[in-house]
Amino acid sequence: MISLNLIGRVGKGGASIKAVGDRSVLAFSVAADSGFGAKKKTEWFDCSLWGQRGEKLVDYIQQGDQIGVTGNLSTREHDGKTYLQIDVQD
Repeated sequence: MISLNLIGRVGKGGASIKAVGDRSVLAFSVAADSGFGAKKKTEWFDCSLWGQRGEKLVDYIQQGDQIGVTGNLSTREHDGKTYLQIDVQD
């Protein structure tokens, strides 16, 4: 498992979803830039924060806000594209 610390901007604001067994998850995306000028590159990360911590933060995560997250990095494939996902711990 790869642990990642990331600072970026919230793309999609937080949305709280009820998942399996009445467990809730806060889902949001984070855009992180690297490089400058013509070499600037943006990577998108889909973030999930499970449980009560996510429920409490849903009203505070707004599109465009700068945010720092720490969590476990994984990938998923869909329609031939690879998506970066972070299971947020902090």
